Amino acid sequence: MVVWLGGTTHQWPSAREFNLNQDLPADRVLFDSGVPLVQIPTKNVSEHLRTTVPELQRQMKGRSRLGDYLFDQFVEYEKTYTKGKGPNYPYSKVIWDISVIAWIIDPKWVPSELVPSPILTDDFRWKQEAGRHQIRVATNLQRDAIFCDLFEKLARTGG
Repeated sequence: MVVWLGGTTHQWPSAREFNLNQDLPADRVLFDSGVPLVQIPTKNVSEHLRTTVPELQRQMKGRSRLGDYLFDQFVEYEKTYTKGKGPNYPYSKVIWDISVIAWIIDPKWVPSELVPSPILTDDFRWKQEAGRHQIRVATNLQRDAIFCDLFEKLARTGG
């Protein structure tokens, strides 16, 4: 089974996004291969995994060395992103990749449905065609449950 973070929901006008844009022929192999596939779209699904400095300070900082390191990395990224935008700029960041781990840990955290595998066109659009094999596509996620699990596991790393 392949769990892949990329693309958009199949109703979106374009399939384009960072992961899918990297290699159109490889994307086509993935969707055409018939391999058991779970797609976690970025648009309208994994993009909901946003967090903020105050949340991470409360939930990660001081609970483990790894948590402290990740918190510091987040703060540095925020400083770079918000430079010149003023001291009260409302900043949040998506932690995309934990969506795949969340599905592996507990698929209930990432509700999904079985759909025919779409065809990816040359202009990066989804095309539906009858008779295609089924794939599983995430339709939502339980943001709070996913972050709660992450924070608890980081705290258990100790140190």
